[in-house]
Amino acid sequence: MAPLTMESAMNLLHNTSEIIQRRNGVKPREAKRIVHAVSLLMNGYPPSDSTGAKRQSTYLDFLQEVRRLNPRNARSTIIVCVVGLGLSQIAILSSSVRLDLPFEIKKRNGFDNPVLRRLADKYFATTAVGADPQYSSQTEVSPRDDTQTTKTHQEEIHQQNSNGHDLQALQQGPSKLISSCH
Repeated sequence: MAPLTMESAMNLLHNTSEIIQRRNGVKPREAKRIVHAVSLLMNGYPPSDSTGAKRQSTYLDFLQEVRRLNPRNARSTIIVCVVGLGLSQIAILSSSVRLDLPFEIKKRNGFDNPVLRRLADKYFATTAVGADPQYSSQTEVSPRDDTQTTKTHQEEIHQQNSNGHDLQALQQGPSKLISSCH
């Protein structure tokens, strides 16, 4: 894996954001990367004698800088960086690209869309290590698995409403059920 240039890194992040939005979530492997990154952000630097401590520290420094420079949409932007680049790619970036990339992301107003916001709420508010008070959210986290989501929120609401209507008609008797189908 060769280190990325500034432009190739930005293109990769932009494409990652679009793919996550089109897919309406992340793959299980990507979800694990997000959980690891959020855990690292919440717990801080790994012990210096642990395996991969230098790479993880470099990764953490980068993610903290992204968070610092993009306060409005930091969590969404961090998710794009984690999924699009990941620990290995960030660790091997040239020091100048790694230093400048968070500023370039800021210039382009970070990355944000409804799917990324939902993922940010899910992973930053409900990680195994606990919620980061800096990232507390008023949004209720959906219990569904984002990696296999195929319906939009509106479709789910419509389905819930129509299912509730059918259930109500069924409880009122067969003639009401037949009339509710017309």
